[in-house]
Amino acid sequence: MTLPVLANGECQSIDQTDASRAVQYADQVRLNSRNDPATALQVASEALEYFQQHCVIAPKADVLNESAYALYFQSRYPEALVRAKEAEVFAQDYRLLSSVARAKTIQANVLQSVGEYSKAIGLYNEAIELYQRDKGNRASATEGETRILNNIANTYFMARQYDYALKYYHQFGGRATQPENQAAYALGVANVMAEKAEYPEAERHYREALQLYTKAGDLLGQELAMNGLSRVLAEEKNFEEALSFNTRAFESMERGGRQYNQVSILNGRAKIQMEMGRHQQAFLTLDAALKVAQRHGQKSAAVDVLEYRSQLHQRLGDDTSALRDMQAMLRLQSELLNERSSQQLAVMQAYFDVQEKNREIELLTASNRVKELELKQQNAIWLATVGAILFATMIIFFLFYRRTQKRLLREHELVSDKLRELDKVKDQVLLNTSHELRTPLNGIIGMSQLLLADASGELSEEVREQINVIESCGQRLLHLVQDILDYSQLQMGRLRVSLKPVDAGAVVRHACNLVKGLAEEKQLRLHVDMDEALPLVTADESRLHQILLNLLGNAIKFSRRGDITISAKHDADGVLISVQDQGPGIPTDKLQHIFNPFEQVDGSATRRGEGSGLGLPITRELLRLHGSEIQVQSVENRGSTFSFRLPAAGVESLSDQYAKAVH
Repeated sequence: MTLPVLANGECQSIDQTDASRAVQYADQVRLNSRNDPATALQVASEALEYFQQHCVIAPKADVLNESAYALYFQSRYPEALVRAKEAEVFAQDYRLLSSVARAKTIQANVLQSVGEYSKAIGLYNEAIELYQRDKGNRASATEGETRILNNIANTYFMARQYDYALKYYHQFGGRATQPENQAAYALGVANVMAEKAEYPEAERHYREALQLYTKAGDLLGQELAMNGLSRVLAEEKNFEEALSFNTRAFESMERGGRQYNQVSILNGRAKIQMEMGRHQQAFLTLDAALKVAQRHGQKSAAVDVLEYRSQLHQRLGDDTSALRDMQAMLRLQSELLNERSSQQLAVMQAYFDVQEKNREIELLTASNRVKELELKQQNAIWLATVGAILFATMIIFFLFYRRTQKRLLREHELVSDKLRELDKVKDQVLLNTSHELRTPLNGIIGMSQLLLADASGELSEEVREQINVIESCGQRLLHLVQDILDYSQLQMGRLRVSLKPVDAGAVVRHACNLVKGLAEEKQLRLHVDMDEALPLVTADESRLHQILLNLLGNAIKFSRRGDITISAKHDADGVLISVQDQGPGIPTDKLQHIFNPFEQVDGSATRRGEGSGLGLPITRELLRLHGSEIQVQSVENRGSTFSFRLPAAGVESLSDQYAKAVH
């Protein structure tokens, strides 16, 4: 028996021994990708080396897909995305529709994990269409299509759209024939019922899922079912049985060497012990959970442990320990925020790079095809009558060239649309992340202020200082989140300004009063130079205030000595507002970059100025909404001057003048 293979770019044959070995590689990677991803990746590495000499088509596609799935379970999302895209391209070349669908499913899993739910559901639907088109492998395609319904349900569950999740779980359950799929259906429904606080129904489905996962031999599924059952039983005050299932789940994970969900299980155990009045055991369990999280680098899980332990200390009246745990949680939460943002950006960058690489491959393929056709045309000229054939060939070539150019133009337009879509995805990531962070930050700030207000002198000065540090860090993070929200809304065209007559002098004085303390801390002299009778200007007062604070804040941040002067002068064109400092100045070659988002002149890890790099980009965009532009003059080692002009009230803005000129 022989199987088609790819060797040196052409399909050849392979003997039965090599074919069996290729299939074994694919089976080993598939079996280990979920429960033992490290082993799966080791086998995949050997298999891909083997395929360099014996490229068996279908098994190679399976190895690429399942190794991408293993990378996904190791949370190596950018690598998983690239590997899945590689599998998709390879499978497309040989029209392996089910393999292409599997690759798109794994890409959707990655996007789901970083919160790109709508994008993930779009890819899941594409995968379903591919499975439906695969007429030659109906059994496998039907099974794949069934699993995707479960993935879509999981996506809606993660997005907290429980009614949609339940709808797709029922569709999935209606088609599930294998024990593992029936178990996944029962587990999904149980999770939804638990979130909706319908605990008896959740308990029934968790027990059914546990029985089915046991029948299928899926240890990870059994552990998830036991953990869920433990949580539901605890809510029903059945603490002894809840503790029993919790212990069984953790011991199973320890025996299998699986890190996934261990900390969550220990956290749940501590809550049960606390409800049973076993306070000392609860704290010991939380200590163990924290060690597991730290050992495996699971910062998100460690944040949950520290938060609950802080609540327990506060509940038992130990405010000092509660505060210590809260501080540790805040530090870890800040690190986690940076890592998650980097991970999301890395995934979207990988997604963009893959799309760009595919575009280059398509253009190169088109170019090669054109060259091949040109060569055939040249050969035809030598084999025919020079006059008639040359004339006919020229006509054919002209028509072909014109059609090719039109097709390339359409492809270019499609690529441009995709790039714009990716830019919108990036802005949406920033917007969604910022919205999710604002609520917990307000809670942290509010709790800190409440502690200071209600302490009635019972807290020591050291503790008060530490609480002040917490509030200060929270305020800084909240300011960063607000900057990200403003920038995202500006990029997406959602931010609007309300223009009306504004007292520019009052806004300038108020902004100076707010930053005066910061300037004095750095021993800087702040001067205000304004005309005595400034006219009202046409502006959005709150946004003008934000612009001035950004410019003054930058001047103070990057100045180590000297004076900072803010001036407001009236002339025939309106009011010119300037902020001048005696800081280090900006090199000429860096001036064009200072308005790029997330960039600073000194981008090193040892830079003196802190910040997100969004202040100046936001300032420029806000001024453009006012019909103005920001101007920069800077001399290195002598200082910088940022200035802009606003029209006096009753004088049309630049944007209004331009609009009227056009009409």
